[in-house]
Amino acid sequence: MRLSKITMAAFGLAAALVFAPTVANAAPAAPSGVAQVASTENGFKISWSKVSGATDYTVTIVKDGKVVVGETSTKNSNEFTYKDDKKKKTIAAGTTYKVQVKSADASGKSAATEIDAATAPAVMSSFEQVEATENTMKFSWSASAGATGYLVKMGKDAASAKDLKVINTTTINLTGLKADSAYYVAVYPIRKVTDKFYASDKCAFKTKAVTTAGKVTKVKLAEWNVKANYIRLTWKNSAKYEAGYQVQFTDKDDKVVKTYNIRGRKVNGFTAINKKLKNKPLCVKVRTYNTLNGKKFYGKWSSAMYLVPQANVTAKKVNATSVELSWTKIPGASKYKVMRATADDGKYKKVANTKKTKYTVKKLKEGQDYYFLVKAMGVKIGGKERESSKVSVPNDIYVAVYGSSKGVEIE
Repeated sequence: MRLSKITMAAFGLAAALVFAPTVANAAPAAPSGVAQVASTENGFKISWSKVSGATDYTVTIVKDGKVVVGETSTKNSNEFTYKDDKKKKTIAAGTTYKVQVKSADASGKSAATEIDAATAPAVMSSFEQVEATENTMKFSWSASAGATGYLVKMGKDAASAKDLKVINTTTINLTGLKADSAYYVAVYPIRKVTDKFYASDKCAFKTKAVTTAGKVTKVKLAEWNVKANYIRLTWKNSAKYEAGYQVQFTDKDDKVVKTYNIRGRKVNGFTAINKKLKNKPLCVKVRTYNTLNGKKFYGKWSSAMYLVPQANVTAKKVNATSVELSWTKIPGASKYKVMRATADDGKYKKVANTKKTKYTVKKLKEGQDYYFLVKAMGVKIGGKERESSKVSVPNDIYVAVYGSSKGVEIE
């Protein structure tokens, strides 16, 4: 039987269809652009580029060749966030894991794309400001397990804080700061994953880290009563963040006589009452301090103020018109100037100079009031010879002359 050409062609096509080999659909391509984009102490987030034709993706987490989190579907999302259950404690803070990502469709799964991903190190258990000067602040903290470094941020507050530097030590000294200023300082423990990503989460911080104040200015002697033995000082207060003030008295040989620490802010004066200060030429300096972890850090001293006391004068009657003045020797005085006024708060005029510690004033007028004070002269302190300091209330003695019948009365 002879077949037609058409019949033979149809037969050949059928045969080809019956005997042609079956070609299976290929699995989708492996994900690209896989990278870690966030981290916490107990988890991390990764993302990747979508794969054409993929209907799902799976993620597996591995540590030291062992599966920590089995293959998990992302439900066709090209992001995956893993947050460990605190009870299970599957993964640890500050640890690097291998993360394997596959794409999938109905025909199967791709080969895995594997990257490193890390959890953030735990925040440090201690973080303290340990030193301060006018222009520097030093910080120290405990090491964080798993940290490969620490990111330091600083600003006026948390909102304005900027990345300062990454270091691998647990101390940092910040320089070039303004005196008497407060800063926000934060340190984040970090774990390097790639050159572009560091795993980091929480930070240790100080909302008000401070520098010490500049010099205290305009230190003045407000009053010096040598009889009652007290010295009152005042100064200008411009500090904003000080914890207190230190006042130091030294003698003419620059030896410390007494140091006072005055706790409190906005202090602008101080009264010292101490027998160690009695009848001594003194140098006075004032400075602020800040307290950090129970330790004081001081600003610069004020300019020195040098004080020489007026003599503590006593008097006794010699006769109806004369009195003998006497006083305790003032250390370092080469001589003394006896001064007299004829009215309370009146102008004092020189009566005499003497190298002795007594002097008799004669020819006092009847019916006249007198006020006497004695200045020390030639006291060398602070590299110069100085005389008794001016005070608002003179350390004088009052003498009244009532005439020959009553004589002299002394107060």
